[in-house]
Amino acid sequence: MGSWQVQSNRWLASHAWFLPACGIVIVLVLPHVALVWRAVEAYSASGLQLVGHMWQLMVINTTGLLVVVGVATACIGVVLAWLLVAYTFPGATVYRVALLLPLAIPPYIGAYTYHGITQYTGVVQTTLRSWGIAVAPGTLDMMTFSGAAFVFTVFLFPYVYSVCYVFLGTRCAHVIESARTLGVGGVALFLRIVVPICRLALFSGVGVVVLEVLNDYGVVHYYGIVTFTSAVVTLWVGIGDVSGAIALALCGMGIALALVFAEQGLRGRRQYRIAAAKQRVLRRRALHGWRGVLASLACAVLVLFGFVVPVAQLIAWAWQMHVPSAWDALRDALGHSLLVSGCGAVLIVVCSVMIANAARWHRGRVGVLLTRCALFGYAMPGAVVAVGVLAIVIPLEDAMHDVLVFFGADVAHGRWLSATLVMLVYGLVVRYIGVGMQAVDAGFVRIGKTYAEASRALGLTVTQTFWRVDAPLMRRALWIAALLCAVDLMKELPLSLLLQPYNFTTLATEVFYDVRDERIYDAALASLWMIVLSVIGMLLVHAMTRQEQKGE
Repeated sequence: MGSWQVQSNRWLASHAWFLPACGIVIVLVLPHVALVWRAVEAYSASGLQLVGHMWQLMVINTTGLLVVVGVATACIGVVLAWLLVAYTFPGATVYRVALLLPLAIPPYIGAYTYHGITQYTGVVQTTLRSWGIAVAPGTLDMMTFSGAAFVFTVFLFPYVYSVCYVFLGTRCAHVIESARTLGVGGVALFLRIVVPICRLALFSGVGVVVLEVLNDYGVVHYYGIVTFTSAVVTLWVGIGDVSGAIALALCGMGIALALVFAEQGLRGRRQYRIAAAKQRVLRRRALHGWRGVLASLACAVLVLFGFVVPVAQLIAWAWQMHVPSAWDALRDALGHSLLVSGCGAVLIVVCSVMIANAARWHRGRVGVLLTRCALFGYAMPGAVVAVGVLAIVIPLEDAMHDVLVFFGADVAHGRWLSATLVMLVYGLVVRYIGVGMQAVDAGFVRIGKTYAEASRALGLTVTQTFWRVDAPLMRRALWIAALLCAVDLMKELPLSLLLQPYNFTTLATEVFYDVRDERIYDAALASLWMIVLSVIGMLLVHAMTRQEQKGE
């Protein structure tokens, strides 16, 4: 064997993960490139003229929701995180986990549930009338801008709470205890020390919240609020204007990128590096008397509105559902959801491992570029990703048909990809690979490179090192990534509406169709199944995360 063959074999062995990772990233970025490419012809679309008179309303509603919900969730999340990290009070141990439960309920389920609770025939007004209390029309109307902001806040604040809780509880103990030693306490400690030091975690959590609000379609569609996402879906599904949807989706992409850059600009280059010896748990102080009661009541109210009340109402509605045909449709939707979320989660974990491990061994700008390009889709609303996928799949199908006809094949012009499960799973992977990447990256950071470098020094390749050394050590991290992705994929609505095959419904789309057709009892049963599966996934992730932190 010549020296050039030896060198080429060594080069291929060292790039065995890098080349496939580059291919995966290219496939993930293609929908966004196609969206920008086709935007030139989209500006003349007639559909944009139809929504032109609502342009100002779209901007005001979208910006208003992002600002109001972002500020509200930031205030609630950081205050709750500080209370549960620094103090003990009645029920604090339960609240630390219970405050995560609202994440199991998608906001669009909470939207129609709270509307049913507060409408004229709902339990609230019916109870008030039985007590002789008259409620003026419109007083408890949830189908308003403020109602949508309330729904987003009570179901999305755990994103901020969870990030701030982990940061304050594990990274800032020595700083807070030093401030206490110097006599700083109470509100002054919170405002002068806690809020500034957890600013990075706070921006990160709020960033996820605003992206979730920007991605939402179910809440704004049901409440009749015009936003960019609802306009994109209306143009594509309601009007059938592809070019107009592409142009508007490009605007949504610009908004998402502006939010990402704004979040990074607010953080700047600030970083907090704390020695491992100083990473200890903060010693909690007991809150007695009215202070403890007030803290417990604040947590209880949020758990009540974010989980207990909507779940109780859904159970009451589902109990009244006795239509056998609805059970058949629900069984199909449940099976489809498990199939889509399972396949998507497996693909996301595989792609995340390929990209993360390639970037791990190829440090520098190339590795950073790989990971950032892969994370690009998570910043995009689901409707934007869906339009981008369609913008590349439909021309691809046309080109395939032209090639077959050129070679003499007698085939009808059909939709071989855009009407199949492949396109739906592809869109979900593009949208949610960022979730898997974060969990996999955390697993690689936790195990470090000491054992892997020793394995390479003994002559093992990157692939052999991963299977023999890395994979056993980060097995739990891979399960966490798969569970997180499966839960998110199951709740995704706008992307599923645009990309699902014909006669193929998931739990999310089944809920949407049932609510649209005013079949609330059917929607309640599908919603409960989604919530139960989400809660199981979240509890498993919580248990595995606790084991990871304990090093078991």
